[in-house]
Amino acid sequence: MYNIIYGNNVNRKSDIVDGSMTLAEFIRSHDVDVSKGTTTINGTVADVDQLNTPISELGFGNKLYLLQVIKANNA
Repeated sequence: MYNIIYGNNVNRKSDIVDGSMTLAEFIRSHDVDVSKGTTTINGTVADVDQLNTPISELGFGNKLYLLQVIKANNA
C-alpha cells in the first residue's frame, strides 16, 4: 500500500492506494486538476512515462507527494 499526498501549494489531501495503480489513474479517480501548474512527484517534475507506470515500480518508496506547483506571474 502506498500513501499519496496530493494537492497544490495551498491545499493537500492524502489517500492510501494499491501499488498497481498508475499516477494517471490516481489523478483521474481523485479529480486532481493538472491544468493549472506543473505536476511533481516528490519535488521532481513528472513525465508521461512516470504517470503511466504503476506506483510500485516508480522507486519512490511507499510515500509519494503528488503536487501541482501553481505558477503565477506577478504584475
